[in-house]
Amino acid sequence: MKQDPSIGSGCWYLGQIYINPSDRRIIIRRRSRIGWTINLARPLAIPVFLLICVYALAPFYLLDCYAIDNPWAYFAAFVFVLISLMAFCLSAEKKFAE
Repeated sequence: MKQDPSIGSGCWYLGQIYINPSDRRIIIRRRSRIGWTINLARPLAIPVFLLICVYALAPFYLLDCYAIDNPWAYFAAFVFVLISLMAFCLSAEKKFAE
């Protein structure tokens, strides 16, 4: 089993920002192992971050555009975005870890 280059490395800044040019991964687990972060040393990091932001905000924008005021619709959109982004980060982490 290979050692994870993000654990205990000097590439963490302010405890949350990860910059490691030698690490191929774009999305990595945080040091606390709860959640993910982006390796800002990779060229695709900023476009991936912007796509994630657009994806996370689009359902709420559409609900607002169509004047849907049902709180359950917002809750369902939140749960859908949360679960799908977690699945994306988990699969991206495993894909680029090889």
